[in-house]
Amino acid sequence: MNEFEPTIDLFHFLADRLMITPESEELEKKFEQYDKEHPDEDYLEEMENFANQENDEDEGEVYIENSCNRESALSQDIQYAIFHKNDRTFVILQIHGGADIRGGYTKPYIFEINDEAELLDDGYIYAYVGDKYWESYDGGYNWEFEGAHYPSDVAQGNPDIPRDNEYPRSWEITKEGVFYKPTGEPINFSSHMGESFPQWWHSNSRLVARWAPTFDKKQKTLRKRIRA
Repeated sequence: MNEFEPTIDLFHFLADRLMITPESEELEKKFEQYDKEHPDEDYLEEMENFANQENDEDEGEVYIENSCNRESALSQDIQYAIFHKNDRTFVILQIHGGADIRGGYTKPYIFEINDEAELLDDGYIYAYVGDKYWESYDGGYNWEFEGAHYPSDVAQGNPDIPRDNEYPRSWEITKEGVFYKPTGEPINFSSHMGESFPQWWHSNSRLVARWAPTFDKKQKTLRKRIRA
């Protein structure tokens, strides 16, 4: 069996969710000035401190995350802080360009987003062919058939039902793609039902960074599951 790893192309994931608005551009200019005034802070410190500075007091705490700390199907990791200002939601975000997860991040940029939850659905993957579909909530490690895992069907050997930590036995994985064995049709993968992205799956998860990594400042990352 060929190696198979469903992967969300980061460019498409972010392009669907991030917006450049007059408000985000103004905040980015303000952050650039903040950066100049705090040369001793690394980018992660600046992101957190700036987000707390701009966050409306009645909106609670700033949310800070790195996608490496949860199940994610993104082709590259992202590190970000979400804050709220004037009834709008903003994110200050870095992309990991490769190498050790503790460094190699881009310069932070600020965008507006509709809902902070949009950046947390990077582990949701749908696979569909014809009127059948499977879904995974953990980046493709486990799959459910048509929204449910039926133990009785597993016991009866239904090939469309995946066993624990297995792909459905009705899938055929080749170098050309993933196909539904009974009909030979390709399995399409997406983050939303019925929508597919280019280069959705591949056997090699390493992709070229869309933004060049920066090394001009000492960099840190949130590490909940990464050893130093």
